[in-house]
Amino acid sequence: MPAIVAVWRPFIRAGLTWQDTSSFAFRRRLPRCPTGCLTFAISTKVNEVLADVSTGVDVINARNIVMRLQYDGRFAQDLQQNSVSLKGSVPF
Repeated sequence: MPAIVAVWRPFIRAGLTWQDTSSFAFRRRLPRCPTGCLTFAISTKVNEVLADVSTGVDVINARNIVMRLQYDGRFAQDLQQNSVSLKGSVPF
C-alpha cells in the first residue's frame, strides 16, 4: 500500500455583503486651523450589494506543511475586484 504523500482539500465560499447606504460623506476642518477656516466635504458613492466568492485548495503533506492557493472576487453593478494568493505555513 503506497504512503499518503499529501492531502488535497478544496474549498469554495459564496456570500453577499450588504450596506445600508449608497454613499458616504463627511465634513471636516483642518486641525489647528485658526478660527474662521472653512470646512471641506468629501463624499463617495458605494455599491449597496456586493457578491463575494472564494475558491481554492489547501495541500497538506505528512509533515503538516501547508500550501494554499486561493482566488477571491467581489462583484457589484460597477465594481469588479479579483485577487489570487499563494500562502504557505511550516510548523516549528
